[in-house]
Amino acid sequence: MGILAVVNIVFSLALVIGGLGMKSRALSADDRSLGYKSARSLASQDAWTYANQTCGKLWASIGAGALLLTILLLLTVNTGGLGAAVQAVLLVLQAAGMIISLAAVESQLKKRFDK
Repeated sequence: MGILAVVNIVFSLALVIGGLGMKSRALSADDRSLGYKSARSLASQDAWTYANQTCGKLWASIGAGALLLTILLLLTVNTGGLGAAVQAVLLVLQAAGMIISLAAVESQLKKRFDK
């Protein structure tokens, strides 16, 4: 197993755990130590709940999908340069998915909660 596969597994698990953490803390009005924090998400309890449930679901889904793809790739395309290249592409896609999900949540917050 190559280093990129290990990084993909760790990154995927971090997305899943972070996403589940956001979803579980979304309803907490008192503890905002973990979650999606922006001016819009912190503006109200409803915005906080919506942002963290939405972002948490996206991150958990992206992470779970990437973890399954990483394992599938390890079982099928784990040969030298091709396996490493495919793992590198998957890592870039995971990072892009995470960043795009943040932009999507912020856009939804703007539509739903800005007056």
